[in-house]
Amino acid sequence: MNDGELRQLIAARLDEKGIADLRQVMEMPEGRRFLAWLMMKCGQHNTSFAADNRIYFNEGMRNVALMLESCLKAMGLEGVDLLHQAERELVALAEEIRQEISEEAGG
Repeated sequence: MNDGELRQLIAARLDEKGIADLRQVMEMPEGRRFLAWLMMKCGQHNTSFAADNRIYFNEGMRNVALMLESCLKAMGLEGVDLLHQAERELVALAEEIRQEISEEAGG
């Protein structure tokens, strides 16, 4: 086995372990909320157009979110369900925060 083949095998096994670890994180409500928040902050659903070189930065951030989404989908239906659950939980948390702020403001 040459050095390049060895590196490819190591990378493949690291990917397997990473997806297994992601599955563990997604089993916890805090892990799901964090992942959904991270994907939102990375601009998963945003366009990356900018009038200057920010487009490269924006696309790099968005690529992180897309990679995480791809890893979850690689888990099959379980991963898709966990991703949707994470998104629902983040939306619910945002609504709770909106209500708290509204109450603090007196109405």
